[in-house]
Amino acid sequence: MAKELNVVAICVNYLQSGLADSVNGPEPYDFGYLQALAALRSLWYLRDALDKKHIAYGDERLFCTGGSGGGNVTLMANKLAPRTFACIVDMCGMKKLSDDVAFNFPGGSDLNARWSRDRNSNNYLSIDEQEIRFVGHPDHLAHMTQLEATARIVVVHGVDDETCRYEDAVDLVGRYRSNACGEDDQRL
Repeated sequence: MAKELNVVAICVNYLQSGLADSVNGPEPYDFGYLQALAALRSLWYLRDALDKKHIAYGDERLFCTGGSGGGNVTLMANKLAPRTFACIVDMCGMKKLSDDVAFNFPGGSDLNARWSRDRNSNNYLSIDEQEIRFVGHPDHLAHMTQLEATARIVVVHGVDDETCRYEDAVDLVGRYRSNACGEDDQRL
């Protein structure tokens, strides 16, 4: 595909990838923050290597995509580097670290990220840490708008998804549309 489409594809085996670390690991699932930083670091490494070898590439053609946890990493990478990508495609990704996901409370998803509200716990999740992992946080979206983030955002999500909730996808798309830098809502 790379030769036919003139692309370089990076597939990141990011922190807490796979069932053993993301679901059964001893520490809480980070929920995209550190994983997105690892993906962005990989992108920087590739761009730096291409620059050093004087190989042309198009910064305006950077895309990011992933499904489920990878969709979450895609959304977080765009949040943390909002002027980097031409387009991101989230396929059934996790949209927010809700209380039911973070603390295994009843009320929605069957995910358990293994965080704690106990300040004395090694797995304590502060409100600030929870908010930084919410890709639809209103203040963060407003800041992305101020930065004139222009990535085309494509959200693909099944209506019957009970793990990464469809309602969270609908909510996120609504938030993106209301912060779309004055662009046509159809770009989402």
